[in-house]
Amino acid sequence: MAFTKAIRKQRIRMWNEDPRCYWCGALTVLVEKNGGPPVLPNEATIDHIRPRHHPGRQEPPTEGERRRVLSCWKCNNETLSTFR
Repeated sequence: MAFTKAIRKQRIRMWNEDPRCYWCGALTVLVEKNGGPPVLPNEATIDHIRPRHHPGRQEPPTEGERRRVLSCWKCNNETLSTFR
């Protein structure tokens, strides 16, 4: 439960800084709910810059490097054939 609250706080903070999707620039919507999958294609989610199977995912970040960004649900869930 604490992990979920931390993620929710991070998403709200990121959305307040800039509500646009990092990948496509679309304006995202912040939806507060108790669990369940996103229902809107522009719902704000947190996306990792390096995908799960990226070879450098476990390396420590360089100074100023962002590892997580605000993304619309659509961009966050697209299947990519190559790493971003």
